[in-house]
Amino acid sequence: MRYVVIFLALFTVSLTGTAQLITPENLGIRFSEHARKIQLFWDKVENATGYNVFVRRENDEHFTLLGEAGMLYKNSFQYSIKSEFGHVIEFAVCSVVNYPIVVRSELSDPIAIEVPSTRLPMVKLNQPKVRSNAVSVSWEYQDDISDLQAFVVLVNGNPKPVTGSQQNVVLENMPRGNYAIEVQAQTKSGVKSPPSTRRFVTVK
Repeated sequence: MRYVVIFLALFTVSLTGTAQLITPENLGIRFSEHARKIQLFWDKVENATGYNVFVRRENDEHFTLLGEAGMLYKNSFQYSIKSEFGHVIEFAVCSVVNYPIVVRSELSDPIAIEVPSTRLPMVKLNQPKVRSNAVSVSWEYQDDISDLQAFVVLVNGNPKPVTGSQQNVVLENMPRGNYAIEVQAQTKSGVKSPPSTRRFVTVK
C-alpha cells in the first residue's frame, strides 16, 4: 500500500506539470514550387517532448493528425505535395508530452496555403448542338481544382475565353460553315490543360 501511495503522488505531479503545456506560436510556412515541398516552422516549446502536425484539406470539416509526420522532436517539418492539381491545404501544430500519458496542447493558430497546379487534366467536351446560327457548347470538368480560373473555347483554333467556372457557352451569330471545336482549362498562373477531344459541327 505504501508503494501505491508514492506512485499516485508522482502521477499527480506529472499531470500538473503537463496541464500547463504551451501551444506553439508563430507557425510559419515556406513553399518550394520547384521541389513541390512545404516547410513548416514554429517557436520551440521548452517543456514539450515533441510536436504533432495536424492537417485540414479542402472539404474536410476538422483537422486530423498527420500520421506521416509522427512525433517530431524539432520545431519544423517538411511536407511533400503529392497532387499535381491546385488545392488549398491548412496546417496547425501542437506540443506534446508523452509521459506518463500522452498530453497535447491546444492547436496553434492555423496557416493555409494554396498549392498551384503543375498540370491540368483534359476537359471532357460534349458534342456541340447547332440551332440556326448558334452553337451550344458544354463540357464537364473536375470541381476540386482550387486555382482553376477559366475555360477557353477554341473554334477552328481561335480562342474564345469563358470567364469564371461556367461549363457551357452559346456561340451566337456563327456564319455558315464547318467548325472544329475544342475546350481548354486554364489556371490563375497560366497553366493550361491539353485541348479536349475535337468535335465537329456544321452551321447551315
